Amino acid sequence: MRIFSFLTLPLVALAIPPPTASLRSAVEKREDFFPYLVEDVCHQPDSRFDQVQRYDKMLKAVQKAREMAKLALKEWWDEGKHGEAAATYLAIPNNGTYKDNEYAQRVHANLQNVALLDERIPFLSRKIDVHCTDISDKCNREVEGPNRPIGGYAENTNHFVGGWHYDVVLCMPFFMADTPDHLAEYWPTQSDFRESVAMSFLENDAGKMLHEMMHIDLISADRPHIIDQFYNGARVYTAPIVADWVLNYKAKTADVVQNADSYTQFVNAVFFTSKFGFLPPPQREVPLTGKLECGGANNEYVDKTQDKYIEDFCTNVAAEYQPGSIGEIARQYDEGLPEHVRFRFYRRPGGKLLPNEIKKQCTDTMPKIFHECDTSTNWKHGGAYTFSKGQDDIYTYYVEPRHERPDPIPTKLPGKCDVWYKFWYDEFYIYGGLWAGNDWGQGQLLPNLRRCGIVSEWRFTYKEEPDKDGVEWEAYGRLPIGAQQWNCVRQAVVDSGGPSDIGCGGS
Repeated sequence: MRIFSFLTLPLVALAIPPPTASLRSAVEKREDFFPYLVEDVCHQPDSRFDQVQRYDKMLKAVQKAREMAKLALKEWWDEGKHGEAAATYLAIPNNGTYKDNEYAQRVHANLQNVALLDERIPFLSRKIDVHCTDISDKCNREVEGPNRPIGGYAENTNHFVGGWHYDVVLCMPFFMADTPDHLAEYWPTQSDFRESVAMSFLENDAGKMLHEMMHIDLISADRPHIIDQFYNGARVYTAPIVADWVLNYKAKTADVVQNADSYTQFVNAVFFTSKFGFLPPPQREVPLTGKLECGGANNEYVDKTQDKYIEDFCTNVAAEYQPGSIGEIARQYDEGLPEHVRFRFYRRPGGKLLPNEIKKQCTDTMPKIFHECDTSTNWKHGGAYTFSKGQDDIYTYYVEPRHERPDPIPTKLPGKCDVWYKFWYDEFYIYGGLWAGNDWGQGQLLPNLRRCGIVSEWRFTYKEEPDKDGVEWEAYGRLPIGAQQWNCVRQAVVDSGGPSDIGCGGS
């Protein structure tokens, strides 16, 4: 009896009756608007793109997607415009009878629900949570292939406690996407605007948001759940693929209106047609030609493994780049060390690739500079790769080693070691070059030396330039005494990438 009284006390004291099934059902079936909530943690900056205000970008993208859905409903459904766009991206015949078409009616109903997205969240109402947190660890999945992470994902999950949950998660490509309003302002300023703009250049954050919203079952309601259809082994995603699927493959309208990106591309087409006065084609070929130039100073080179920094560099390039912008984006790695390398990206007028396209171009191009130059050695002097349009250079990528090293490259790794008996301890001096070039000996050398005993008084120093023997650094430390230390230190050097035939001197 005590337990019963204790558990019911909050309801009695607050005079809040437990919600009845009919009340809960009425709230959950709300049809006058559909609440959504942007995750509060998104107010915090993300170091990958710290110039982006994530919360504001996400909120404005939902609001813009809602506005664009309303525009499509008004100009297409109410006023009878945009028949070509509906035929291209929704497979709805452009014959003036769309209102009698069951699939057009389904599209109208789904977009109507997008238009009802609202920031208000009534008590007990189900809502759509919009996240910047990767709640299901899916953002790094390469659905479209290597180095092409997804823009986001949506989940409808039925929880044992709390019922259905609806979640939209935005990933890195979303935060690098431009806004539709900026694209609508930028493109008409280009001299060859009508001949060069295409829907493939107009991908935007509101469109990506709408795509994920289309997967939410609150939006499709009692109509078929909207998925990502597949065509030629890939998702039907982006204007060129949707248009090719509809116009050339002759996809069934029932499948097309059950594909999330069909809605995105149709709504995008209506929006930009209203801004430009014409419907841009799905894509235009960008006649960029590439040229590799190998080079660099004889005494400046890095190990081929410095290509490990390419992913970080290309992520930074895509985050800072905007179509049509000019200037340089550069990053330094292992600065001040023998393996010091600078990566640069320079763009000139005429560059119209989107940030996600630049990311792919970068991750495809930088390895070529590393591995298609100096092919007979592991040491890379760098070079440049330029993409040109006709006679005009548009994009150039550079790999530039920045530290002076032995010239010519030694045929044998520089290395020397001495071990000295000091009565209470043994001390060692190790000298090297072209190995342990960027880790201060912490990666392999020191861990391997610890196999010989406790290392004390450890010092590791890089030289500003190599000496006449090619030595780039020196290390010092102390070990417990023992006749075995000479061979143990020698083996530690060999196992750390040093000369295989090295012998330790001293006494």
